[in-house]
Amino acid sequence: DLQVANLAQADLRGARFENAHLFAIDGRGAQLQGANLRHVSLLDAKLEGATLQGADLTGANLSSADLGGAIWTDGRICAAGSVGECR
Repeated sequence: DLQVANLAQADLRGARFENAHLFAIDGRGAQLQGANLRHVSLLDAKLEGATLQGADLTGANLSSADLGGAIWTDGRICAAGSVGECR
């Protein structure tokens, strides 16, 4: 349970967070390449500019998560204003 944790700019490559509660974390610019984020609650998370390439987000709750400028799991960059999903 890392609710409201400050993980901005953290190197979390390959981390295992399966089923974790990451509600409202500050993950701006975090390195999450290859991380296991299966069934993680990222509700209201700040993930602007985070790198999620290769991360497993199966069943993750991204409701209200700010993904603007994040590098998505498939390598594309999420548009500014992407909330809850990468556009």
